[in-house]
Amino acid sequence: MALGTNLYLSPSSSPIVIWIGLAVLSAGLSTATVDQVRQHVEYLASDQLDGRLTGTAGERLAADYLVRQLEQIGARPLRGRESFELPFEFTAGSSDAVLPNLDIILDVAVDRERRIGHNIVGMLPGRSGAELEKPYVVLGAHYDHLGRGGSGGNSLARKDEIGGIHHGADDNASGVAAVLAAAAQLAKMDRQRDVVLAFWSGEELGALGSHDFLASEAIDPDQIAAYVNLDMVGRVRDNTLVLQAVGTSSVWPRLIEQSNIPVGFDLQTRDDPYLPTDTLNFVQAGIPTLDLFTGSHEEYHRPADRAETLNYEDLERVARFGALVTYKTANLETAPDFIEVERDPRAGGGREGARIFTGTIPDYTAEVEGLRLSGVIGGGPAEEAGLQEGDVIVKLAGQSVTNVYDYMYALEALEIGKAVKVIFLRDGNRQETTITPQSRK
Repeated sequence: MALGTNLYLSPSSSPIVIWIGLAVLSAGLSTATVDQVRQHVEYLASDQLDGRLTGTAGERLAADYLVRQLEQIGARPLRGRESFELPFEFTAGSSDAVLPNLDIILDVAVDRERRIGHNIVGMLPGRSGAELEKPYVVLGAHYDHLGRGGSGGNSLARKDEIGGIHHGADDNASGVAAVLAAAAQLAKMDRQRDVVLAFWSGEELGALGSHDFLASEAIDPDQIAAYVNLDMVGRVRDNTLVLQAVGTSSVWPRLIEQSNIPVGFDLQTRDDPYLPTDTLNFVQAGIPTLDLFTGSHEEYHRPADRAETLNYEDLERVARFGALVTYKTANLETAPDFIEVERDPRAGGGREGARIFTGTIPDYTAEVEGLRLSGVIGGGPAEEAGLQEGDVIVKLAGQSVTNVYDYMYALEALEIGKAVKVIFLRDGNRQETTITPQSRK
């Protein structure tokens, strides 16, 4: 059976039927998709786009590219609109948005110009005449990045990289490429619900674009059944795909398991939906969300995040998984329930804690007791303290660290310029050092 054939797998289908059906769908996603995702990333992360900073010529070029891709896929503008573009106005430098990403703060530009960002949003209409509760499933990724890193406090460029183009290949040309590849396949599948394809701008400035989309009611948020987000999915390691925000609906475990059968990732699931990306806006709107992620790395928010560093064969598999889980969600008879996940009070999110800079890069995929490091920022406090990739922090400033929340909580108590003791494990051996936090200002 060709992928273009209408194949509908109901939630009541037997496990064998589901397995065969999903295997057929997956088989239709040919290896040509690997070249397609590579081409998307190479263009979006090219020098020509100058880092895709929101409100710049580079963002405009990226937006135009996305419109062309949506047209080729056969997507349409949202109902009642003639264009894929949903512009939003913002004041550079005025945002107070700080998303809880450990010791990384989302400071924005110091100038206060009024600027225009551009969300690019289209849709693949569902089965004609289908009258389902909450008729939309949104599949999205942010496409903006940091430009040359001079418009805020997000850049982690090393001294010899300052002023260079922040290419943003993994963050988040990878997610955009995967959504485009998934959309091309979804366009060939029979869907009951409309699938909305959303490419956000302004994420690096505090998830501005997705916030404006929900506030504008271009689609009534109450009519959105679920949101699937892809952010930094180009660095699959050890066959691991991390699925976050799983706790926001009881349907996710089953759909995740079914969708992974033909793809074969080693899945790590996290219930926590309070993530430093567009997912957070949907959670706060009471919409079930699922976030795909392959982990942080040393090139994060540096010019070194280039197209040649990505794992394209596995990125294509991420796109397949994204297409399958979106397809299954779009064909549920009953919209996914929303579960409000209790936020760990230790998660903080306060501005002071965020301004503390230790230069650590957490490994979100590690299942260890403590905070495992996937790397350290060159020239930062962690590197100066002798910490390195693979170290597992178990105590910071006298506070035990068993997970990411413990670490964030411990950061709140640190003082800029005041050295504190760090106890960590390296190759199973307990060691200690001192680290002197710096300011992100």
